[in-house]
Amino acid sequence: MAETPNDTSSVHTEDMEATPSKPEETSGEPSVQLEPSQNEMERERLQHQAETLQDEIALLRRQLYQKELELGEVKKQLGITPLTELKQSMQHGFDMVGNKWKEVTDTPTYKKIDETLTTWKTKVQDSEAYQKTKATFSEGGKKASDALSSAGTKIKENETVKSFGEKTSAAFKRTGTYIKEKGTVLKTKVMSSMDGTDSPASNEETVVHDEPASSK
Repeated sequence: MAETPNDTSSVHTEDMEATPSKPEETSGEPSVQLEPSQNEMERERLQHQAETLQDEIALLRRQLYQKELELGEVKKQLGITPLTELKQSMQHGFDMVGNKWKEVTDTPTYKKIDETLTTWKTKVQDSEAYQKTKATFSEGGKKASDALSSAGTKIKENETVKSFGEKTSAAFKRTGTYIKEKGTVLKTKVMSSMDGTDSPASNEETVVHDEPASSK
């Protein structure tokens, strides 16, 4: 019996080589390759468009500047100054903040928190510990005030303090009198020298009251 040769692998390989491979599919639109002349024309068109837009922007800026000048003249005639505008702007900002805050306070969450804090505050103030602490501070403040008042009265009534105050007052009075008399003599001498005449006060020693004695 003749053996059948095993040609399965060779036949499969030949079929694969005979089947042409499909080209890979690419997604998207195919890229357009422009000619050099077309690229130059597109560049010139875009350049022209950019210059046109720049000219339009410059024109709009000049028109805006002119409108601002006109607006300034109108405001000047109405008596509106930069300070007035600043005040109005600030007031507008405050109004906006106030409105926003009102919106916040009107929310259920804020009202709930406010009620909770008010309840806690009432409980703390009504507590026995708070009342005792408040009474202690109040009594301590009253005692301190009374002590200071009593000490001040004792200091004022002290004989040494009274004597020192009287001596100091008398010394200040004597000093003021001395300075005043010295000033009068100096003024007389200056006026006499300016007039070219010698007054009796300039030729002889002017007797002045005793110099102030230092307080002891």
